Amino acid sequence: MIKKIILTVLILVIAFIIFRNIDFKNQVSQNNINQITNFTPSPDEFVQKKITSSSNITWYGENKIQVKSHTGTLKFNTDVSFIGLAPKNEEGEMEIVGGQLLVDATTLEGTNQPEMLVNHLRSADFFDVETYPEASFVVTGKADGHVKGFLSIKDKTNEVSIPYTLTKESDGRYKIEGSFDIDRTLWGITTLSGSFFKDIGDAVVEDTIKLNFTIYTAD
Repeated sequence: MIKKIILTVLILVIAFIIFRNIDFKNQVSQNNINQITNFTPSPDEFVQKKITSSSNITWYGENKIQVKSHTGTLKFNTDVSFIGLAPKNEEGEMEIVGGQLLVDATTLEGTNQPEMLVNHLRSADFFDVETYPEASFVVTGKADGHVKGFLSIKDKTNEVSIPYTLTKESDGRYKIEGSFDIDRTLWGITTLSGSFFKDIGDAVVEDTIKLNFTIYTAD
């Protein structure tokens, strides 16, 4: 009987110590903050916007050894490209919450680049635009200042997170800008990659491709 009493007292003491150290006040405060800051737009606030032909992508590549930079452009297939927007706060600021962007790979061009270089990028050695005339990005989620989704190039798809800024123009349309890097080898583009070929001298081309985009929505 005495052992049971002692055991009960020990359990009560331990319980007291545990509950005394829990900061209930902070937990309640954090819950209140979450209730205040978690903003969810209603379905009727979602808008779908097509993009205009003035939207474009600028690409940057580099010869690793010779440190030669190459740049050029790509255009979107605006007939089927769109983005979904919704308010991100009670002030009505918008963010990207959905969408699909199709890139017309056949529009790949170089900016003051030799025609031989551009043709090589268009060939099966690199982007094989004849076989794969489109690349695509499909939005699957969002984070603060970023949009997440699946980027498909040639016959491979990888998930990426892309930072962007969105501004409303004076005519009511939206301008979306951003920049991100991709490792081309993740999409099976390994030609002249130092990661795959060790004896190609100064012909090594960087695996990283930088992509800058500017997108304008239609009315």
